[in-house]
Amino acid sequence: MAIFMASLWLWGGTRPWTVDLIRWLLLGNLLLFCAGLIAERRFPRIPLIATLLMMMLLAEGWWHVLDIQFHPLTEVPEGDFIPMIARFTDAPLAMKAMLLITGLIGAFCMASDLSTSRTWFMRVWIAIAVGGVSIVALGLAQSITKAPAIFWNEHEDTGNTFFAVFRYHANAGAFLNLLLPLVGGLCMISVIRQWSQAARVFWLVSFCATLASVFVNISRGGHLVCVVMFLTAFLMVILLRPLRGTMKLGKLIIPFLSIVAGVVLLACCIGVNTSLSRWKDQQFDDSQRLLTYKVIVQNMIPEAGCFGNGAGSFRSLFASAVEASGRPVEGNWTKAHNDHLQTIVEWGWFGYSLWIILSAWAITKGIRLTRSAELRVRIFGFCSSLSLFGILLHGLVDFPLQISSLQLMTALLGGMLWGMRVKQKANDIQID
Repeated sequence: MAIFMASLWLWGGTRPWTVDLIRWLLLGNLLLFCAGLIAERRFPRIPLIATLLMMMLLAEGWWHVLDIQFHPLTEVPEGDFIPMIARFTDAPLAMKAMLLITGLIGAFCMASDLSTSRTWFMRVWIAIAVGGVSIVALGLAQSITKAPAIFWNEHEDTGNTFFAVFRYHANAGAFLNLLLPLVGGLCMISVIRQWSQAARVFWLVSFCATLASVFVNISRGGHLVCVVMFLTAFLMVILLRPLRGTMKLGKLIIPFLSIVAGVVLLACCIGVNTSLSRWKDQQFDDSQRLLTYKVIVQNMIPEAGCFGNGAGSFRSLFASAVEASGRPVEGNWTKAHNDHLQTIVEWGWFGYSLWIILSAWAITKGIRLTRSAELRVRIFGFCSSLSLFGILLHGLVDFPLQISSLQLMTALLGGMLWGMRVKQKANDIQID
C-alpha cells in the first residue's frame, strides 16, 4: 500500500517522472510477489477466467511492442494481407506503457490473492480509503486557505481549476467519485457494527468531507457522475433483497438527510461559488472535443482494426490523423478525453472487449457479493461495484483511466472483487 500512497501524493501520478517512478515500483512489487509465491510453493489465488483474460491482454500488448521493435514502419505496405497489424507507434512509449500495464496487472493479482483472507481484505480496503481521505483533506485545506497552487508547488502556475494534487479538475472529480463509495461503506459499517466512537466520528466526517469535495471541485462531469452514482445506489438498495435487509430505508432517512444538510453546509463554508458559477455560465463549448471524437471515430478506429495500434500510440497517431483529415483540431491532444475511444484505438476491438469483460465481471461479482452472509462483504461488494461503475462512466467524457494513481486504485478494487468469495472458508480469520 506504500506504492498506492506514493502514487497519490506524487501529484496523483500525473507528471512524467512520477509515472516512471510508479512504473518501476509496481514492477518491483510484482517481482517480490512472485518471489513470495515461489517461497510458499503455491500459485496465486486468482480466478481462472481472470487469469486467461490478463494473459491475452499481456500477449496482445507485448506482441505490439515486439512488432514495433522489429518492424518500425510508419505505413503498411500496399497489399498487406493482415491490415490489423500496428501501423505506427513510438517504440519507447509503447515499451513504457506496457511495463506500466504489466505492473498494474501485478497489483491486480496481488489484490485478488490478498482478498481471499478476510483480514487482508479489510486492511486493503481501509488503507485505500485512508490514503484517499488524506488527499481530500489536502484539497479542502487548499480551498479554505484559497491557495494559489498546490501547497508545496506554488512556483508553478497550476491555473484556477486544481484540487489537492491534481492540476486538472476532471481527474480530481473522477478520483473523488471513485473514493466516495469506499469511504461511505466504511462509515456504514462503523455505525452498524458499533466500532469505537473515534472510528465512527472519523469515517462519518471523512464521508461528509469527501462528498462536499465532489461539489467544491469544479468538475461538472464529476458532479453529474456523482448524482448518477447516488441514483444507481438507491435503485440497487431497492432491487437487491440482501441490501434491503441491511439498509432499511425508513431508518436511513433521518441520518441521510442529516448528512446531506451537513455536506451542504460544509460545501458552502468552504466555497462552492466557483462550481455554481460554472453551471450558471451555461457555456458548454466543447467543439474541439467533438472534433476530436469525429477524428477518432471516422479516421482512427477504422484503421485500428481488431488488434489496435499498441498501448501508448494515441498521441502520435492522433497528430497524424488530424493532419490527414484536415480537421481544425487545435492544441496538442495527448489523451482522447474519452477512455473508451482511446482504448479502442490502442487495443482494437479485441483488446477493448477483454478490458470491458474484466471490468464488467468485477462489477457483476460485486453485486453477487451482496448475497454474502457477512455484512462487511455485502457492503464492500456494493460500494466497490459502484466505484468501478462510476469511473467507467466518467471515462466516457474524460481520461481518468489514463492517470496512473487512478489506474492503480481501479486495479486494486477490481482484483479484490475478482478474488473474493461469497462463501467464507473455515480457515479465514474473522474480524469485526
